[in-house]
Amino acid sequence: MIDQIQSHYDNDYTAEGLSEWRGLGAIGKAANIVALCNPFPHSTIVDIGCGDGAFLKELEALNFGDSLYGLEPFSERTRIHYRFSHFANVQLVVLDVLGREVTVLVSEPQGVGDYSISFNGTDLPSGLYFYRIEIGHASATRSMMLVK
Repeated sequence: MIDQIQSHYDNDYTAEGLSEWRGLGAIGKAANIVALCNPFPHSTIVDIGCGDGAFLKELEALNFGDSLYGLEPFSERTRIHYRFSHFANVQLVVLDVLGREVTVLVSEPQGVGDYSISFNGTDLPSGLYFYRIEIGHASATRSMMLVK
């Protein structure tokens, strides 16, 4: 029985792309968040442990939140996802825990849309890092954990 459960998990949940399991979970989670939070002001949404981003895609489909961010603890490489609704100068910088610049991932004008930027932490020690994204005159700083 355990082998069957593990096989279904491996085939249905961890397979590449948006699986039925993730899709159903994201739909329910997004609907609950929208129902609970719609009366309150909201513009920036951060999903910690975002996996393949299915939840953020559902929120986007429901027009909930202007800026959607996903963050997943990572071992060597990760992707930072962001989206925005206007043309702007974008700067995406990774900082160490002391606020020192580790690398600049993006420093250019970008148009409306969804973006996914790769960050390689292979040569860095395990620990807490931050990324700061500046879009036009707005900025946000988020944490990420490198675990080796």
